[in-house]
Amino acid sequence: MTILRALLLLAWLASPALAQGLAVEAAPRALKGTGAAEPDGVFPRRLRDEMDEVTIPVEPKRLVAIQPGQLEALLTLGTTPVGAGRGSATKIYDDYQLEAFPEAASGIRAMTDIGSLQEPDLEAIAALKPDLIFYTRAALKETTYRALSAIAPVVVAKGMGMNWKVDFLLVGHAVGKAGAAQAFLDRYHAEAEAFAARWRERTPPTVSFVNVTGDRVRLFGRHAFAGGVAEDLGLARPPEQRFEGAAQDLSAEMIDRADADFIFYAAPNDDFSALRGSALWPTLTAVAAGRAQPVGFKLFFNAGPMAASERLQQVITSK
Repeated sequence: MTILRALLLLAWLASPALAQGLAVEAAPRALKGTGAAEPDGVFPRRLRDEMDEVTIPVEPKRLVAIQPGQLEALLTLGTTPVGAGRGSATKIYDDYQLEAFPEAASGIRAMTDIGSLQEPDLEAIAALKPDLIFYTRAALKETTYRALSAIAPVVVAKGMGMNWKVDFLLVGHAVGKAGAAQAFLDRYHAEAEAFAARWRERTPPTVSFVNVTGDRVRLFGRHAFAGGVAEDLGLARPPEQRFEGAAQDLSAEMIDRADADFIFYAAPNDDFSALRGSALWPTLTAVAAGRAQPVGFKLFFNAGPMAASERLQQVITSK
């Protein structure tokens, strides 16, 4: 089932996030203590990131994005990296990105796979002769950071899905396009808030997001990427899913914690046996009502601005 059809089920029920009594957004919206003071397009520029102050001497042309969300941030700002890393997927880009950025499709296909987020291939990165590298604090290893810094300036973002907005803004500051990044987020928030306001008089449905990777089943909370977008759209979470942190592992005996009015679940290879094979699965409210829907893994769980915007647009246009 496509995300368009899945979220169509939610569109007529959505209501503002205020109904959940959440005073602080799950996904932070503004940089705090990081960024560049120089105006857009001015180089050299000094950038404060999550590690240190970085000097970017000239406008970068050959960029490497080790984290998938950083790849999407750069594509959204009109820049195609020469190399990109993998998260939990087997390739560095997804078909929805080719569709979202048709003018960059040939460049996306030509990007070099520089290894995983956890173990980037330093030799492959050096061979690309980059002038700027993007990394993430969430996966940072001091030895890897030092090795990367010997190749080119390194910009370290926060990482983790809940930080996709501030990481996007930091990428914009680094490449001299902070205004474009902020404008994108302003449009995203305006559209989300306008949509949520239409349903102010209705109680929001509860939604649940589940990731299945082999035998591992994880329940994503409001601090995960998908949870933050749901909050922007005014959708509610069951009380037991309002935990701190991005996700919790579920054993077969704990699958009932994933229950909600609607369940969205995904697996990188569409193998859902660890979830559907649980004796509790058919007893869940959403499953019994036919409101448990498999969805595309990357578009639903990839922490990037276009993934968020695509999902937002699909909800709004399907109303």
